[in-house]
Amino acid sequence: MFSWNVAFQDADKNANRVRADAPKMAYFFPHLASFVRGDSAERKERYIHNWLVSRSAWITRLSASDASPVPPRSWCDFLNLIPATFASSHSGQQLQASANIFGPSFIKTTHEEPLEVQFRDLTLNLASLGTLDRTTKGKILWDLYEHNFRFELVALDRLLCPQIWLDPNNNRLDRIRQVSLSVINVVLTSLFL
Repeated sequence: MFSWNVAFQDADKNANRVRADAPKMAYFFPHLASFVRGDSAERKERYIHNWLVSRSAWITRLSASDASPVPPRSWCDFLNLIPATFASSHSGQQLQASANIFGPSFIKTTHEEPLEVQFRDLTLNLASLGTLDRTTKGKILWDLYEHNFRFELVALDRLLCPQIWLDPNNNRLDRIRQVSLSVINVVLTSLFL
């Protein structure tokens, strides 16, 4: 804690450094807090439902393209199910902005209603998500945490070492995967000891 305290004291707190175009908080995957905060069990179930329906399509999209992280408000809009049409109100404009981030083809995946979805080694019936046990919900949230961690680690590495990523023959992604797996193993070990 001493190091953090010293670092915060030495930080430049000049308000003139803040710019309108400064990066905002954004995530490659929905933030875990979206799934656990609030009192509405219905909303939590809807978020899990929409995430499970779109999960593989989103992971494929991230793997196949150079997608950018998404602001938390847009993730909430997406997980609440962005409608096919928008009102001309302010909230309608916000929903339209979120829809533009994800794109119409991806939003369409949440409007298509499969009866079941595959999550790792489990086949989940979407109609009975409200009866999921805590262990399964924990697995879904842990999976989300792992993906967020790995994508943020890759994004940070690309930012700090861009020249390495220009070489198509590099094995940087494999090395990052090994680092992220060892960090996750340390976290798991510390949780269960």
